[in-house]
Amino acid sequence: MDECKALLDQDMAQAVAAVERCQPGLPVPIAASLADGVYNGGTRMACDRPNSTLARLLDQKRYDEACRQHPRWNKSRVAGVLVELPGLTKRTKEREALCLTWRQG
Repeated sequence: MDECKALLDQDMAQAVAAVERCQPGLPVPIAASLADGVYNGGTRMACDRPNSTLARLLDQKRYDEACRQHPRWNKSRVAGVLVELPGLTKRTKEREALCLTWRQG
């Protein structure tokens, strides 16, 4: 278990660092929600400005609108086809809720 925890901590630290590299200085709840997304699905959502509305909205500091983009990231490839997955749908809604708490702090 200690090794598993250490690996998880290392992977999550890498996700946080990736978010900070491509979207520096974000409010903590937004950065945390993005780090969770990056940990689970890669940097595209936060860093790929040409292909991610979320990333472009963050650049414009349109944080509420950016946070509301999280539910769009609920799909994954299954047998080569992009499909909506119930677990991802739940998780992205949770990320959206966390992201929107940026206004409270």
